[in-house]
Formats: sequence, structure tokens, C-alpha cells
Amino acid sequence: MKRNILVISNGRGEDSIAVTLLENLKKVLRKEELSEDDLNIIALPLVGEGLLYKNAGYSTAATWDDLPSHGFFSVFSFLRDLRHGLLDNWRKQAEIIRREAQTADLILTVGDIWPVLLASLYGRRKKIVHMATAASIYIRRYSLPELWLFKKYVSCVICRDLPTCAELQKFSVNAFYAGNPMLDDPILRSTNTNLGLDKKRRRLVLIPSSRADAYGNILRMLNVVKHFSVKNNFQFVISLSPNLNLDRLRLALNKSDWSLFDLRHKKTPIVAELLSRNSAQVYVVHGYFRECLNEASLVIGMTGTGNEQIAGLGIPLVLLKGKSAAASRGRLRHYKKLLDGAVFAPRGSDERIARAVTELLASSKKLQSMADAGRARLGAAGGSHFIARKIWYYLYA
Repeated sequence: MKRNILVISNGRGEDSIAVTLLENLKKVLRKEELSEDDLNIIALPLVGEGLLYKNAGYSTAATWDDLPSHGFFSVFSFLRDLRHGLLDNWRKQAEIIRREAQTADLILTVGDIWPVLLASLYGRRKKIVHMATAASIYIRRYSLPELWLFKKYVSCVICRDLPTCAELQKFSVNAFYAGNPMLDDPILRSTNTNLGLDKKRRRLVLIPSSRADAYGNILRMLNVVKHFSVKNNFQFVISLSPNLNLDRLRLALNKSDWSLFDLRHKKTPIVAELLSRNSAQVYVVHGYFRECLNEASLVIGMTGTGNEQIAGLGIPLVLLKGKSAAASRGRLRHYKKLLDGAVFAPRGSDERIARAVTELLASSKKLQSMADAGRARLGAAGGSHFIARKIWYYLYA
């Protein structure tokens, strides 16, 4: 019998997690000897263009122009979003949920409490399964209104960590934990591609985010990189997201003391080399996120979901404060609470930050402690299959 599922997600990282779960749900269907044609999936990304859904072949009920916050909440970003049409977006989203819920057998919400609230208000009392990617007891406890919402409207809350699951269960919320689906993201699958980098040098990878703010984040990172001593023999690599543009990076570098040398004609994963006036060198790899991380001694991150994935892989993570939403002072506090000893957020001048990172790299004991902390906070990969089976149960129950 055909089933209809409406997926509501609240950010690009959440879109990626939703796609991962949907791909695993299809595998569950095949194991149950059902056809993928027996499942109709409609996605409603609440932030952005929903490219991850479209690239995976899923229909989207609507998409939106990016708002200044890009889904990262703060009072300041909320006020900016209001000026850029946030209320109109909310009105349209409510209408779409009300319309699509007419035929939905299940609503899957992915993200924070906002998509749950929308599904509860406008979802015509259909079953809701919530993948709580943004909330953890490591950051804060759920409020009484949130607990009430879960108990009244949500069939199952799938948690990102075991302590949060146990906390919800104490309040009689039907909570479930099977692992963190972030670690099952297809972007983390290795293609065994040789990047052509020098394996004799310690690799430091720069992850600037996958959004338009990445170009500014790269400039911020390069300001730190040029203060590392060449005697350390580090090799710096930027993992540039496939949806970002090398020509835009060149324009962003125009007013800096860095020059970009285009290497795309060589047809290798290394698409550019950046050189500063003091001879600092950085390679740019377009895509190949997992391959860049494979030999990494450390990552300097200014991203969102990527930060958590890096920590979960057991790679020590250095956070830089910047102008982008994912690298604000508030987000740095968020990640330090969430990831605990897996992250290091040095402060001070760029020169002082470079010196602090160099000292960190000299301590194998500290690096191992950070790696262990990251794995402990994120848990093991493979949970998406069990989460998908739980979704299947509520879809067909």
C-alpha cells in the first residue's frame, strides 16, 4: 500500500541528514520486499534552495531565498531575517504544510523545535517523528513547553545522543537513540582518490563552510596561516565545497596579500595554490571532503554540521571566530558545550592563535584526548539504518 511522507528540515545540515535517512529508508523498504514506488516523499526545506534534496532526486514543495541567518539563530540575525521577509516565509510555509499534510501518512521533522511546532500547528494531527539534530543535554535541557509539545503531538523523538534520550524518557517522552546520523552522511564516504599531497608533511585542513560566507571565512583563516613558521613543515589544505566557485575565491583574494594560481588545467583534485607575500603556501582541493580529512593532523573549522562530523571522526578541531553565522561567538560557545574537549578555540591576535595551534600540535597527548572526546560525543556511525527502520515502523504502523 502506498504511503506518503512529508519531510520538514530546518537548515542545510538538516537537509543533508534528512537525505541520509531517506536513502536508508529506501533500503529498509527493499528489505521488506516493498517497492520504492510505494513511498511518495515530499520535502519542505525551511531554509534555502533545497539543493541537497534536488540533487538526490526528491521533490520539494517549495524553496526560499537565503535569509541572512542561514538558519543560525541569534537575536541580531532574527531581526535581520524579519527585514528580509521572514514573516512572509512563515506564512507560506504554514500554508504548504497544511496542504501537504492532507495526504501525508507521516511527517518527519529534522532540526530544532521550530519544524516540530509548524508540524504540530498545521500538520492536521498526522503522526510526527522528530529527528532532533540540534538539541542536546550537553547544551541545555528541554523546556517544559517543548516537553509538552513532544508528549502531545510527536509519536517519537529520535535523539542525537544517549544522555538526551534518557533525559526525555524521564519525562515520559517516547524517545529513541541509535547513533548520530551525521556520521552516515555520504560526504564522509571515501572514494580512495589520491589527492597528490605530500604525506611526509603534517596536514592541516581548513574547512570554511559550504555557504557563500566561505570566501570570507577563507580570508580569516589565511590571516592566521601566514603566521605559522615555515620551519614547522606543515601542509595547509582548503577543502572547498563542490558548490563553491574558484573564480569567486580569486575575487575575494584581490585585496589581500595572497595570490591564487589556477591549477585546474592539470585535471587533478588540487585546483589551485595560494601563495602569500611571506611565502606561506596553501593548496585548494575542490570537493573530496573525506579524502582531505584522511591524513589530517588537525582541522581549522568555520562551518556548521562539518564541525561535528570532524569531531566525530576523531580529528582534533580548532575553531576560529569570524563574521559568519556559524563562526560567531555564540556558535563557538555552542560547539564548546556540545563537543567538549574535542575542540580548541584560541583567542587573541592571529599570530598568537598560530602559536597556540603550533603548541597544540606538539602535544600528542592533548591531540589524542581531543580525538577521544570527539568520538565519545558523536558516537559510532551506522545509526541511520536503525533510525530509518524506526521511521518505517511509524509510517506503516
